[in-house]
Amino acid sequence: MKHILFSIALSSIASLATAQIYTDAILFNKNTYEGTARSLAMGSAFGSLGADLSSAVINPAGLARYRSSDASLSLGINFDTAESSYYNFTFENDKVSVPFNNIGAAFHSRPMAENQNKLQGFTFSISYNRLADFNQSTIYKDMYGYNSMLDFFCMEENINNPYSGGLAYDAKYIYDAYIEDGIENMMTHNVWEAPYGEGQFDKMAREDADGVGLVDHEQSVKQRGSKGELLFGTAWNICNTLYIGGSFGIQTLNYNEKKNHYEQYYGIPLNGITTDFTYRTEIDQDGSGVNFKIGAIYQPIPYISVGFALHSPTFFSIEEYYSTSITNAETGYFENKQIGEYEYNYRSPGRFVASASGLIGKFGIISFDYERCNYSKSKFKEKEHEVEGTLYFYTNNDIKNNLKAVNIMRVGLEAKLNEQLSLRAGYKFSTSPLEENYVYTQDMKHSAFSGGIGYKFSNIYIDFAYINSQKEGEHWVLPDSGNYIYELNEPATYKSRSNNFILTAGFRF
Repeated sequence: MKHILFSIALSSIASLATAQIYTDAILFNKNTYEGTARSLAMGSAFGSLGADLSSAVINPAGLARYRSSDASLSLGINFDTAESSYYNFTFENDKVSVPFNNIGAAFHSRPMAENQNKLQGFTFSISYNRLADFNQSTIYKDMYGYNSMLDFFCMEENINNPYSGGLAYDAKYIYDAYIEDGIENMMTHNVWEAPYGEGQFDKMAREDADGVGLVDHEQSVKQRGSKGELLFGTAWNICNTLYIGGSFGIQTLNYNEKKNHYEQYYGIPLNGITTDFTYRTEIDQDGSGVNFKIGAIYQPIPYISVGFALHSPTFFSIEEYYSTSITNAETGYFENKQIGEYEYNYRSPGRFVASASGLIGKFGIISFDYERCNYSKSKFKEKEHEVEGTLYFYTNNDIKNNLKAVNIMRVGLEAKLNEQLSLRAGYKFSTSPLEENYVYTQDMKHSAFSGGIGYKFSNIYIDFAYINSQKEGEHWVLPDSGNYIYELNEPATYKSRSNNFILTAGFRF
């Protein structure tokens, strides 16, 4: 019997993974380019500027604009605040993290600099750049609600078919287990029944003397992790007019999410015993992938540059660990825990970047980047030893129907007050990856303002940047099903704000 239950659990974990993976298609594609302080201060609008280690992540042709070799290190500190609202309750939570943003070197040579009609420079670089930060802590809370997580667990489609949805796997946790003739039997009756029920769902077991058993909810979600890229780039300067480059990237991502969902029930104790429970889930995802980038920058006149870059899809191999448990604080009535481990492949969509920049007099720079990434081209795939196209067919179909292309705009400004001191500012904005007809989550938009200062000491330079970013969205404290007993379920809303400070120290040689 245990072997059978374990097989069902693994199959249902796959269903849960598929539900989770749908959101992972958005998570894995996130690129905010957490690089050098100079690039961040200018909104990461470096597609046609170059001469910065972070520029190679956007357009590798920018490496060809170096006139000397360069090495730099960038560190930061982030202050994140998340404000949640669930029914009539609001909650604010803070978090501090210390990311490692960038380290690397670019090696420049000038084989034919004396001949203006030939190759003016060649640059090779190796660098690590942080692409995205996943750190966030959020708490959702309300009191005297009508719906319960157990309502979802007890839905008929979840009880009778463990393949029907992500949480079907957990439905058996809220059934009594008993031993008869040495055999473990599950799913004897559910906790919403009156004691010693006949195995049928009984709504009245939920109700108290006033007609409804009210429920307090408190859910904490802690997210940790990041995405980064080890980049090997090379670029050529042809006649100080055309700059071309390419790169090979090895991306890594790690993501951990711990979710604790606590409910306290006011009414007749469930099965005469249970008055509260805690449902816990944890997911760990670790992956690595490879990609290629090519780009060009053309400078038709000394004061204007335009750039173009293509990023190939990134081909990831991902390992995932998932665990879930549900317990009762006083009696341990539900005590159970299941663990799943599995592997899969993921292919991100490619990216296109178009850029333009110009000089303002002798001491000013303005730059603009437009980046497009079609999230609906994301695709999950089984490992080679699994049956092709079976596990992720519906996930990939949902991605195709519900996700769309994201448009990202970045603007940067730099003013050189003198040969040593520079002031910078920037702005970036990303549209939502969700189609308008996707009803379960509001637009997931992201925007950021930035500013900074840079100072040169002969061959040494110090850059500082400040970034204020905002994002907003919706979160389902209870699963997004409309089939609850007493009222239509509603999501919580959240708004997060980040204040990031980045310091870069570099050396030109």
